[in-house]
Amino acid sequence: MGGNALKDYGVVRVSSAVEAQKAAEVISILSARMLEAGLELLPRKVIAYREKADHGDIDLIVPDGLRDLLTPPQIAKLLSDHYGVEIPCAYHGQDEPDPTVIQKTSMISLGVPLEEGGRVQVDLIWVKDHELGYAEGYYAWNDLGNLMGVIGKKMGLKFGHKGLTMMVNMGNRYGGEVMISQDFKATVEFFGYDHARWARGFDNLQQIFEFAASSSLFDPDVYLHEFRNSNDRAKERKRSTYSGFLDYLRETQVPSNGVVWKASREDYLESIFEAFPASRAEYQAVMDDLALKMVRKARLNGELVQSVTGLDREELGAFVKALKMHHGEAFEEQVLNKGEEALVAAIRTFQRSWPSPGCTL
Repeated sequence: MGGNALKDYGVVRVSSAVEAQKAAEVISILSARMLEAGLELLPRKVIAYREKADHGDIDLIVPDGLRDLLTPPQIAKLLSDHYGVEIPCAYHGQDEPDPTVIQKTSMISLGVPLEEGGRVQVDLIWVKDHELGYAEGYYAWNDLGNLMGVIGKKMGLKFGHKGLTMMVNMGNRYGGEVMISQDFKATVEFFGYDHARWARGFDNLQQIFEFAASSSLFDPDVYLHEFRNSNDRAKERKRSTYSGFLDYLRETQVPSNGVVWKASREDYLESIFEAFPASRAEYQAVMDDLALKMVRKARLNGELVQSVTGLDREELGAFVKALKMHHGEAFEEQVLNKGEEALVAAIRTFQRSWPSPGCTL
């Protein structure tokens, strides 16, 4: 996404007609190979607004089944065999990605030849099979998903191609990510939008901007850079649709719909659970696990280990790490869950054989 990964290979912008043609060709080539392997879920093109005149690249959402079937170089070879020319393949702008991480990439870019000369960049965006439908909705309509997601962020939610999620913390300790919903329609409606209007699609950016501002929870202030964190600002300044939306807000002076944001993200939890009941149990399970980890961490603290062993600083850190490795996965269940007496005994027993050949300072 963005059209710059293969800038040294003569990639050019293409008309919407050519974009549709090349997308159909690549989808057909990849789908034929996937169907041969018995895969049922096939690539889909990211939908852009209908009056878009040209494209800097072509975005395809591709189920993980293809990545399990072929490596990126093999995918490039498949296309090369079809077009009769070498197809450059890039990951994060690199011609030859590190083979140790190549299968973990979220996207690869391929330079597909054009009949009139030059190439068009085709981006394959990997998603898990069960994420395909949600990702298709999230990526559709030129970054509209990002604009809608700003509302969710005010409630402590992350709107992305995987689904609607929530990062769970207890104090300053990260606990994990809770899946709130993978129902795209329900998510759009929870954000205060008319999903039926979204489903009809958009002819131009003006219609996209009007829809983005149509939420019952719309508040223009939350989109302004001065109210966004530094990471968000850096990303949004690179995205023309987001910048265009800010221009639209300045020009039209669209008012807030009167929403009053709650003081804390925790204040939205009950509303979230009411809208997505299944998420309540998962959230509680993550919180319970985090609370247990914090209790266990408090039991195995530096002061306790130091008082038992007499070790300090680097030696102390190395000892604690070696102690955990020695007991392995059973450490928490066999030692920490039994209280301080068992922990002290385990520390003393291990110290008698430490440092061992496998434990170096």
